[in-house]
Amino acid sequence: MAIHGFRWVLVFVFLLVGMWGCSLAPPMKKIEVPGTSRAAFSGDKTELPFVDSAWWTSFGDDNLVGLVRYALKQSPDARHALLNVEAFRQQVIIAQAPLLPGVDFRGDIGRSRQPTYDRRGNRKGEEFNNFGLLLTASYEVDLWKKIANSAEVARLALLSSHENLRTVYQTLTANVARLYFEISELEAELPLWEQLLKVTKLQADDAQRGYFNGIMDGNTYLSIQQREEKARQDLYANRRKLSVLRFGLNTLMGKEPAAPLSVSPFSNFEKGFAPVPAGLPSELLKRRPDVRIAELRVRQALLNIGIKKAALLPNLTLTANGGYRSDELSELTSGPSKVWALLGGLVQPVFHRGAKKAAVKEAEIEAQMAVETYRKVALNAFRDVESALAIYEELTRQLEQEQQAYRNELIVYRRVHTSYLSGTRSFQEFLSAKISLLSRRVIVFRLYLRLLENRVQLFTALGGGLEELTKISGVGYE
Repeated sequence: MAIHGFRWVLVFVFLLVGMWGCSLAPPMKKIEVPGTSRAAFSGDKTELPFVDSAWWTSFGDDNLVGLVRYALKQSPDARHALLNVEAFRQQVIIAQAPLLPGVDFRGDIGRSRQPTYDRRGNRKGEEFNNFGLLLTASYEVDLWKKIANSAEVARLALLSSHENLRTVYQTLTANVARLYFEISELEAELPLWEQLLKVTKLQADDAQRGYFNGIMDGNTYLSIQQREEKARQDLYANRRKLSVLRFGLNTLMGKEPAAPLSVSPFSNFEKGFAPVPAGLPSELLKRRPDVRIAELRVRQALLNIGIKKAALLPNLTLTANGGYRSDELSELTSGPSKVWALLGGLVQPVFHRGAKKAAVKEAEIEAQMAVETYRKVALNAFRDVESALAIYEELTRQLEQEQQAYRNELIVYRRVHTSYLSGTRSFQEFLSAKISLLSRRVIVFRLYLRLLENRVQLFTALGGGLEELTKISGVGYE
């Protein structure tokens, strides 16, 4: 269906596609954030540059590495975020479609009866046929880059969805590691609680005999009985907690809650950790996905200002159609049946009771809000790093003190045990020393756990491992 006139119309329309309109969106300016220009974080004592790595491998545990890999590919959270990226990718295609003319084909056939009149004025009915094949092209000339800006907003939203996916991966990995360490620590604790219950039961039985024989007062006897009951309740509570943690980790990874779960002994993680260099605050803002999302939203808000301003200016649309129309089907594609038309429309908003100007003002306010949100997110990123560094330093000091206290308790326990065997210390004193030693060991275990959790918190705050997470998941930017 080659139509000479319509062909030139289409060429003219497509030439208009290449016209560069004038964008009304304000440019992106540098956003000043307090602390960005610092040479280092105050809590970073290393004074070394940050080195990105797959931080979950630094613990030297293959089980943890395997769980992270499984979670990235099978977790419902990860899959949902991945589908969200795909949905935004389709929105980009939709937003970019108006940048090119829309072309539609229509074929129609009709038969109708209409009244006609002869020369004498007599009315009679006559039947008509109507056959048509039409190709229609329509295009809105993007004079003010309203369509281009809308397409760019959609593209930035796609980039934000990618950053959100990375945030999900990061959070998912951190949660898997935290639950894993907590399960491992609790499994190491349970034998201590079982020993505590056993020792407190022996102490309670001995106290009962002493009370009924009149050699122990009632208050001391009741206090020892309560200690036994507390040890029993703590043991049961920790057993329940361990089951819940196992169910939670399996569910987080997308497994059946009661599925088998292999966890390494906690003794594998009882070691000192070298300080992690935090690097430059300005570099942190480039790594953190939440900060990058906040920056992309500022860019979207600025483009939205241009879109709202364009709504105040004339809107030019072109429509061209061509094809064939005939009363007889046999003559539909003949030369005389060719038809074409070129239509242009210009719309200038005149009176909308201030609604369009208010929309521009609203977009400007939203852009200012987006800038303040960026500052807040950036400051929170700095706070997260500083807090993790400060907590690490305090936990390290506290752990050293508790380890020394445990060693002191061990010396006391051995002396009491020797004295008990020689008959110079009572059974109650020996059991009390044993209880103190076991309780101190629980405290040391929990401090190790807090130190592991702090390490995970620090790596997450620094935005570490994101590139490795993306490689494992097999999802990249397009």
